[in-house]
Amino acid sequence: MRIGFVGVGVIGGGMARRALAEGHRVMVRDPNEDVVRPLVAAGATPAATGRELAAGSDFIVLSLPRAEDVASALSGKEGVLDGLEAGSIVIDTSSTPPDAVGAWREAIAARGARFIDAPLCPSQNRELARRPVPEAAAALNAGARAAWSGN
Repeated sequence: MRIGFVGVGVIGGGMARRALAEGHRVMVRDPNEDVVRPLVAAGATPAATGRELAAGSDFIVLSLPRAEDVASALSGKEGVLDGLEAGSIVIDTSSTPPDAVGAWREAIAARGARFIDAPLCPSQNRELARRPVPEAAAALNAGARAAWSGN
């Protein structure tokens, strides 16, 4: 499976490391080179643009701090939407407002791809919060049934 991660800080980086450990082909993009470098050393491929990342990925995972960052990653210059392939699935793990999510879902669907809104909520349990991220977070998922089932 080809998985691209936009935003590889604590949460996105944890998911990227897990995908690499499971043997998936992983591409990463983040403005902070300090978080990209260890993932590349572990086997990930760095992407120069969102377009490049999307064109090389079946799944694109967005893990960004603010709605403005997601909007820029999707539709900024050479953004994810520019390279999105029909049949791809975009998963947004950011906590973003519903009105923004609706607009992104429509833009992604217009390119023949699917969208899943899956904001992550960090655990309130202090012991769990110290563990690597997928164990330390809960996902709230919403998306068309076809995005989940592949139909």
